[in-house]
Amino acid sequence: MNSLLSFERLEQVRVWKDSVLNLFTTAGKEREIAETVQALLAVTTVDVVFDAQPGPQGGRFVEVEDAGGKSIAVGEWLHREDGYHVLRLRVIP
Repeated sequence: MNSLLSFERLEQVRVWKDSVLNLFTTAGKEREIAETVQALLAVTTVDVVFDAQPGPQGGRFVEVEDAGGKSIAVGEWLHREDGYHVLRLRVIP
């Protein structure tokens, strides 16, 4: 199953979080690191909005929105040599 953040990857991030917290505990960075890790673990949805269903004529891209319906920038548009345009998204493998 492909997803932006699989359960296995989430567990890896949790293990990483514990390691990072252990490293920075004595450096007085507990709160900063904890907030960063919480932000990394936050799971949210992203909606790629089109004006119609896929079909022979195809739906046109409208925008990308967060869970609240607010337009967000999640990547960059690229024009490939093969003539296609792509929205490149960066995800945690």
